[in-house]
Amino acid sequence: MANNTRKSERTATDMDLGSRVSERVQIQNVHLLETRVKRGSLRDKPPPHLHINVNVTTQIDETKLLVLVRPFLTVVARYDDATDSEETLRIDAVFNLTYKLSSSDGLDKDNYVAFGKTNGLYNAWPFMREYVQAMTLRLGLPPLTIPVLPPNIPYTPVSASKRTKSKKTRKPSSETKRNK
Repeated sequence: MANNTRKSERTATDMDLGSRVSERVQIQNVHLLETRVKRGSLRDKPPPHLHINVNVTTQIDETKLLVLVRPFLTVVARYDDATDSEETLRIDAVFNLTYKLSSSDGLDKDNYVAFGKTNGLYNAWPFMREYVQAMTLRLGLPPLTIPVLPPNIPYTPVSASKRTKSKKTRKPSSETKRNK
């Protein structure tokens, strides 16, 4: 299958900003929060096109010193002659990664957003890969192994907040917002 992705928005600056958070956190847990899986009709051979997209929401609770990273993964497989609505396989999954922060002194929204889209996504990726492979087997399909985290995975930052209240996002957004 071909892997079609857009150029990533992750940069060396993101690594620098995010590293200020990663020096102060320990991962507490990883959970699957929500999922939707759909299998369309199969033909004689597997669909040749695989599209992967990830949106990341980063939230901060400074009173409890928690950082919540929620990657939303979408994997779609299609045949060459399929219309936009003809998906052979679609897997949507939202994971929650909780990190305990030792101190928030000197950190701001940009640090947390950069951490979510670099380190948070990197930590979530093995769980996402395992989930996709397990789901394809359960659907009666050959196991689909998505690649290791490529540097060009489509990424869209969604939001950063001091609140722990969940904000679900299904559509990619080109801007980062801070919830009040």
